[in-house]
Amino acid sequence: KQFIQGYNAQAVVDADTQRMGGEAELAGEIADLLAAGLAALERLSLSRPADPGSALPPFAAEQPDPALRLHERLHRRGYRFTLEQVATFYAALKAKGFVILSGLSGTGKTKLAQEFATALGLDDDHFLLEPVKPDWRDNTGLMGYWNPVTGEYAATRFLRFLLAAAEEYGSARIPVRPYIVVLDEMNLARVEYYLADILSVLESSRREDGFTRGEIYLHGQAGDVTAAGGLRVPPRLRLPPNLYFVGTVNVDESTFAFSPKVLDRAFTIEVKDVDLTDYPPEVEPTPAGEDGVDEALLADFTRQGRFAQITKADVAAWGRSRREYVALLDELNQALLPHDLGFGYRVVDEILAFMGALRESPLQDALSEDEAFDAAVMMKVLPKFHGPLNRVKPPLEAVIDWAGERFKKTRKKAEQMLERAKLAGHTRFA
Repeated sequence: KQFIQGYNAQAVVDADTQRMGGEAELAGEIADLLAAGLAALERLSLSRPADPGSALPPFAAEQPDPALRLHERLHRRGYRFTLEQVATFYAALKAKGFVILSGLSGTGKTKLAQEFATALGLDDDHFLLEPVKPDWRDNTGLMGYWNPVTGEYAATRFLRFLLAAAEEYGSARIPVRPYIVVLDEMNLARVEYYLADILSVLESSRREDGFTRGEIYLHGQAGDVTAAGGLRVPPRLRLPPNLYFVGTVNVDESTFAFSPKVLDRAFTIEVKDVDLTDYPPEVEPTPAGEDGVDEALLADFTRQGRFAQITKADVAAWGRSRREYVALLDELNQALLPHDLGFGYRVVDEILAFMGALRESPLQDALSEDEAFDAAVMMKVLPKFHGPLNRVKPPLEAVIDWAGERFKKTRKKAEQMLERAKLAGHTRFA
C-alpha cells in the first residue's frame, strides 16, 4: 500500500504522453491499475479481522468515519469481534429488530449488545438486560399478571420497559430513541413457552403508524388497571418499531434447543470462534471525545425515525435492482421444495431487507454484496434444517451443491450440520 501511495502514477502518464501514442496508452493503463489496486487494498483492510495481537483493527487510525467506531470501541475494551460480525449484527438488528447471538459461554455476546447500546447513547431507561429464569413456563415471568386479590397488576421490569417504549414512540417527543432489551441466556427456559405472544405479534405486520397489528393480551379488565408506582397497564399492548430484541444463547447440555419456529423469527448469528493467540490483548484507554454517542450511527440505525419495519416498498426498492439474488433464492427454493424445506416470501423479504440495511449503512464496506447475501441465507434458510440423518442429508447436500465456492459461509455451515448428523445421528442449526 505504501508503495502504491508513494508511486506518482500521474507523473508517469504526463511524461509518457510526450512519447508515442502506444506508450502513452500503456502508461495510462498502469495508472488505472495502480489506482484500482489501492482501492482494493483499502476495502480488504476493512473486511478482514485485526491482527490478534493488535488492540485496534487494521487501518483504524486512517478511517475516522462511523464505519469503524463500534469496532474500535470493542477492540479497545479487549473484545474480539471481526468487522464482519459487527456489521452482520448491526444490519440484522436494524432490519428485523430481533437477533439471536448463539455460541460458547464467555465469548462476549452480551457485551456486544451492551457496547452497541452505549455507542447509540442509550441510558438505563432505554436498555434492559433481562436474565431468563429456568422456571418460566408461560409469559407471566416477563409480562406480569393481574392480581384479583390486591386489585393491582403485578408489573415486571420487562413490561414497564415495553410500555415506556410504546409511550415514547406514540408521543410527540423528538427525537424518539431506540429501546433495546437483551434476553440473557434465553434458552435456559423453553422460548416457545414464555415468548410465544411476542413472537406471534412481531410477525403480525405493522399498521401505518408503525405499531404491530397484533396485540399482546395482558388482562381481562374493561379498562386500564394500576400497578405499583401508579403505572397504568392497558388490557392489550401493541409493540412499537423502536423496540429491539437481542437474545443470547449458550449452546451446552444445560440449555434447551430452539425450535425452528423461534429461529425462523430472528436472525441468528453464531459467535463461537475463540482465538487465544497473544491473549489477553492490550486494552487501550479510550481517547478523549471518542466514547460518546455516535450520532451518524444512531441516525442510520433508527432510519430517521422509522426504526425496524420491513415494508414491501423497501423490499421492492432493493430487490428489483438485484434480480440476480432473487433468482438465486428461487433456484435454492426449487431444490429444497421436494424435501419439504422450501421457504416463503417472508424469508426472501428479510434476506433482501438485510442486504439493503447493510448497503445503506456506514458499515457497508465490511461485506460485499455476495458476502451479505451469503450471511443472510445462512441465517434465514438453514435454521429450518433439523432432525435425523436420513431426513436432513438430501436437503443439506442440495444446499452444499447450490452454495458451491461462491457462498462459503452457507456451504461451511451446511457441511458442519451434515457432519454432525453423520456422527450423532441428528442435527440442528443451533
